[in-house]
Amino acid sequence: MPIRALPLFTPAWYEPPGQTDEPKTRFLLQGLDGAQQSIVGPGIIVRDDDSIQFTPATSTAFFRFGVLDWENLVDENGNQVPHPDDPLKAQKLVPYTLQVKIFSELFRLSFLNLEDKKKS
Repeated sequence: MPIRALPLFTPAWYEPPGQTDEPKTRFLLQGLDGAQQSIVGPGIIVRDDDSIQFTPATSTAFFRFGVLDWENLVDENGNQVPHPDDPLKAQKLVPYTLQVKIFSELFRLSFLNLEDKKKS
């Protein structure tokens, strides 16, 4: 049986759960390709309870490669916050608890095989 190449990931909007206000905030995410996965892979820690942890360098790489844009992210005055070109600056604008949800979604998009994705 031949080895299968990784599929090219199509960007998709992700709406973090638990939002009650409209319009909802959403993030344009793209699964990581093989080269990007090799960068983040060593910094992913899967615990015995199947929870996932990321090293700081890994979370920054996930943000750099996987978060392409966002909509309806607002500042303390309710003004729209544009997505900056600098991924580190973008990451600093997103609360940590939300980053964890985004990283989990990027992990799912990037590392689960097609059968696992159908089950999730």
